[in-house]
Amino acid sequence: MEQDTAEKPDAPPVTKTDAPPTEHPSGHNRYLVKWRLEMAMQANGMNRTYHGWIGEISMQNATAYIENNLPVNAKLTAVFAIPPRVAHEPPKMIQASCQSVYCVLGNNGMFRAGIQFVSFMGNGSKELAKELANHIATHG
Repeated sequence: MEQDTAEKPDAPPVTKTDAPPTEHPSGHNRYLVKWRLEMAMQANGMNRTYHGWIGEISMQNATAYIENNLPVNAKLTAVFAIPPRVAHEPPKMIQASCQSVYCVLGNNGMFRAGIQFVSFMGNGSKELAKELANHIATHG
């Protein structure tokens, strides 16, 4: 519901810009990638593995495209592969503990799942930050 407000004569004029924001509304830059992903979930004495890829990532969370539906609030161990920048080198493998935030069926037949990183194994956080510094952030 809009309200009419009187303009104050001493207030500076309001200007609009079409420039993109400098950060994602979450406060963290996000990056488009296509990195292989494997996630493992242990629940009720059962082990379940999900395969797919990461399509968008930040230092705090990621959007994953996986082959099966994932329960919300599931505790997961994710391993993803950052492709090498030089041919014939192995990919950098990052392992993280995470939690699923949402999961919906996408229009490509894959499930789109939001995952939030809880912690990284070893120097995974530093390796991810170093890699993302070489990417251009997306906004919105």
